[in-house]
Amino acid sequence: DGITIPDTDPLILLAEANYNHVPTIMGTNRDEVRLYQIFDPTFVDVDFIGRPVAKNMALYQRAAYYGSQAWKIRGVDLPISLMRENHEATLYAYRFDWDEQADPMWVDLPNLLGASHAHEISFVLGQFEKRDFPTNHYRDEDSERLKLSAGMMSYWAAFARDGMPGVGLNGEMPPWAEWPTIERAGPTMMGFDTLSGGGIRMHGEVITSVELLDELEGDDLVKNFKAKCTIAKKFAGYRNLAEPLLQAQLILKWCGK
Repeated sequence: DGITIPDTDPLILLAEANYNHVPTIMGTNRDEVRLYQIFDPTFVDVDFIGRPVAKNMALYQRAAYYGSQAWKIRGVDLPISLMRENHEATLYAYRFDWDEQADPMWVDLPNLLGASHAHEISFVLGQFEKRDFPTNHYRDEDSERLKLSAGMMSYWAAFARDGMPGVGLNGEMPPWAEWPTIERAGPTMMGFDTLSGGGIRMHGEVITSVELLDELEGDDLVKNFKAKCTIAKKFAGYRNLAEPLLQAQLILKWCGK
């Protein structure tokens, strides 16, 4: 409305340091866009009893990868880098990777949904019933899932208490380092997964929109222009995702218009 919420592009506000300077956690889920892609007829068919089935699982997953990386650029890498350039302290980032759902009615949820949008909420709150996803998405006996949730709750509680997630509420968790600075290089974010998926650990690097488009152009798993066009158009609407001229040139090359 221009008063409570400014009508200026948030990235401009961050670049100008025009925001409340408080400790901040930003994060994304590894497969953010799969929550929406699972309903996209471009990639998914529905069988005779209404179950989603990927038309081409390899293409489905590559499309989700590029869309989710674009989400990460816009939602974490770019804004938090702008804040760091303003010498902002106490900045933290994470990526949620858990993808060990059940397979109700033989629906391949780990590959169709994976670590999609909003899945982390139940883990942070420690509440898996009457939340964002039906309880049949989860396996009944799943101590690793509950352990991961307990770890995430510990970090969030420590952040609420201390303004930094640190080593968790009682000092029992791996250290969650701040977003790197020029003086202190290192991994950018805390990864959240069960032990079989790598556990809770620092990892990751910053990716730019130009690098993401370059990766798509050279991706041997997405060989033809039609597939590249389909994927590019799915995330081309992200504001400030890429240098506009490069984005326009590649879409013209792949889509022909």
